[in-house]
Amino acid sequence: MNDAKLNSLINAVDGFFKKNPDADFDKLDIFLKENYEQKDIDAYYEILGQTLGSMDGVMENPMNAFLEGPKEKVKSYPGVTVVEFPMEERLRSLAVKDWETWEKDISEFDHAYDSTETFFVLEGRALLEFKTHKVEVEAGDLVQIEKGAKCHWNIKEPVRKYYTFDIKEI
Repeated sequence: MNDAKLNSLINAVDGFFKKNPDADFDKLDIFLKENYEQKDIDAYYEILGQTLGSMDGVMENPMNAFLEGPKEKVKSYPGVTVVEFPMEERLRSLAVKDWETWEKDISEFDHAYDSTETFFVLEGRALLEFKTHKVEVEAGDLVQIEKGAKCHWNIKEPVRKYYTFDIKEI
C-alpha cells in the first residue's frame, strides 16, 4: 500500500472513531469493508500490529492499551471541567443522547453563561478563552461550564454538540 493510501485509511479510521466514539472493532471492520479493499485493510492491520509490537517494552501492555482505548481524564479549570474520553457509563448515566443538539460553523463570539451548561462535543474543535485561562475542547470531550462564567468562543472546526443545563456534576 502506498503512503497516500495508508494515510487516507488512517485518517478515515480516526474520523470514524471521532464520529462514533462508542463504536467497537466489529463496527470498524464493517466500515472498512464497505469502503476499502481487503488487501488494503490487511496492510493497515499489519502496520498497526507492527506499531504496537514496536511499543513492547515502552508501554506495559500496548495491545491492551490499544484495545481498551484511551482512559478517561478529568481536567479542572476555574469555572470549567473537561472530561476527555468519558466512559460510556458516564455518558449513559447523564442521558447525553437525549440532550438537545447545537451546531456552529467556524466563527468567533462572546458568551456569558446564565446557567451551568454541560455539553458533549460530537464533532469539531474550539478554543474557549476565559479571563484567566484558555481551554481547548474537541470531539469526544464532555464539558461543564459553571453559571456566571464568560468566555470567547473561537471555533476552529465546525462544532456539533449535545447540551443541557443545570446538571450539578459531571
